[in-house]
Amino acid sequence: MRIFMIGISAAVLYAQSSTRTHPAITTEAEFRKAMKELSNWGRWGNDDELGAANLITPAKRKQALALAKEGVVISLAHDVAQEKAADAPNVLERVLGNVGPNGTTDRYQYTGTYHGVIHSHLDAVDCHIMFEGKGYNGRGMEDITAAGGCPKGNIDALKDGVVTRAILFDATRLPGKSGPQGWLEPGTAIHLNDV
Repeated sequence: MRIFMIGISAAVLYAQSSTRTHPAITTEAEFRKAMKELSNWGRWGNDDELGAANLITPAKRKQALALAKEGVVISLAHDVAQEKAADAPNVLERVLGNVGPNGTTDRYQYTGTYHGVIHSHLDAVDCHIMFEGKGYNGRGMEDITAAGGCPKGNIDALKDGVVTRAILFDATRLPGKSGPQGWLEPGTAIHLNDV
């Protein structure tokens, strides 16, 4: 969900900016040039683990909180699937343990991946997106393999949460986009002018 929200936020900001023009990237050379010119690697030091989250300062948080008109909390969490479905091939299995006069226990078991359409989660900045074999700030694949995960920039860097201004965009409310069940069918395109 995070990636979707960030992408939509960026698209809205881009759409609202009539003075900013970004040429379309149509070749591999243009892509490589953009990766070099727009990279944040080293911007906050070689040991940085937050990436662009460094831009969410206490002042930005206060500014974002001041924009609130209502105290409504909207969770982006998805209920943990316990039955297989088209968007949930891996499920959490729950087994009720012994039931006694003083209480009971239960056991949960999940095998699968958090990547996909059924889960909402945040990824570590160093491990999941790589360019030419390196993650954020130049962390090499070898370091990640040797550590059995992200040696730097893991998700614990955001353990206090992310509080900033954002745009919640519900594409199911666009005219003619959602199907009879109320969700978007796979392959449904959302265009900039839809936002």
